[in-house]
Amino acid sequence: MDDLNFHHLYYFWLVAKEGTIAAACERVGLTQPTLSTQLKKLEQSLQRSLFRKAGRRLELTETGRRVFRYADEIFAKGQELVDDLKGRSTGQPQRLAIGISYGLSTLWTQRCLRNLLALPQSFQMTCRSGLLFNLVADLAIDQLDLVLTETVPTANPHLRVHAHLVEECVTTFLGVETFAEHYRRSFPRTLNDAPLILPTAGHVLRQAFDAWCREHQVSPRIVAEYDDLALLMEMGMAGQGLFPVPAAVTDDLLARAGVSTVGQLPALPQQLWAITCERRPKHPGVLALLQTAQPME
Repeated sequence: MDDLNFHHLYYFWLVAKEGTIAAACERVGLTQPTLSTQLKKLEQSLQRSLFRKAGRRLELTETGRRVFRYADEIFAKGQELVDDLKGRSTGQPQRLAIGISYGLSTLWTQRCLRNLLALPQSFQMTCRSGLLFNLVADLAIDQLDLVLTETVPTANPHLRVHAHLVEECVTTFLGVETFAEHYRRSFPRTLNDAPLILPTAGHVLRQAFDAWCREHQVSPRIVAEYDDLALLMEMGMAGQGLFPVPAAVTDDLLARAGVSTVGQLPALPQQLWAITCERRPKHPGVLALLQTAQPME
């Protein structure tokens, strides 16, 4: 497909919404042969069938459903633009689409999103987790308004984005009371034989911790590794071993019975970043999340 004809896409969208070509023709004042020809041209340009017959009605194919989701968003945004320029309220909450990178602490994400609860304006909020690279790509094409991540994305000349440091804190090691009482003595030297549960090797915290261990000749006893940090914390609270968390969320975890602080490692800072397309975002929801952020130059 070289170019997408938005007139053809609009006719497809109407037929999909109305269910029949005849009903769509009444909406746009075209004859059925003309509208059928427009649909056929769209299918030819996409090289996919978009409809199949289901009695007297037309039913979307799997590809048709995918195309319809995009078309529905495109024309909804178009109407929103017209309403905004004419000073009309759409009556719908403003969209706030947030990407959350795999590996970011769930509790830290919740802490960040709490700022939205204090706003008088409501948002139709969508949060989607994924790989940082994919989320930043979606941010660049306006599928997302903001990406939350524990690390700054690799520079890409084709994607112009801006990183804002929302919060930075040290790493705290926690454990159930029986572990904490034993291993907090002479911490962090006690990590040399402590049972640890850690993020998997690719996580930025794991990389920093492994480097710290090599520098200080510490050989911890790693009993488990998780790429899901929420599961990691749950297993730590179940007594599987000591586990690292951002100090910013320590109070939330200490409120749960049976877990205590073992010690902190200031040499292992953790960071929460917000990635946007704009250096100075205008979206009120994004601004609320960034109210304590420090833009990275």
